[in-house]
Amino acid sequence: MVAVGPDELTRIIAERRARDLARRRYCPPNHVRIGTLTATVMDDADWRGQDEFPSSQHVADEVEKVLAYVVAKGQFRRYLGALRGRKSQFDSALFELRVAFYGKANCLKMREDLAG
Repeated sequence: MVAVGPDELTRIIAERRARDLARRRYCPPNHVRIGTLTATVMDDADWRGQDEFPSSQHVADEVEKVLAYVVAKGQFRRYLGALRGRKSQFDSALFELRVAFYGKANCLKMREDLAG
C-alpha cells in the first residue's frame, strides 16, 4: 500500500467527486425512471455521463425489457462488461441484444445462446 499525503488525498477525492457529479448531471434526465437492470448496467459504466441515456421513459422501458430478456436467457453476465464499457461498446452490445429480442418476437433464427 502506498502512503498518500493529505494534499494528494484531498486532490483525489475532489477529482472523484467532480467525475461523479458529471456522471449524474447528464443521465438519466429527472423525468425518466430506470429499472433495476438498467441501473445495474449504468453503475460504473465508462460511458455514463456522456449523454442523457436513457433520454425518455419509452427508451428506458424498452431497454429494461431487452435486458430482462437477456437475463431470462442467462446471458446478462456475458454482456455486462460490454454494456459497461466504452460508449461504442455499449451501443454495439445493446444493438445486438435488441436484434435478438425483437428477432425472437418476430420468429427470426439467431444464435442459440440468445434465441433459446
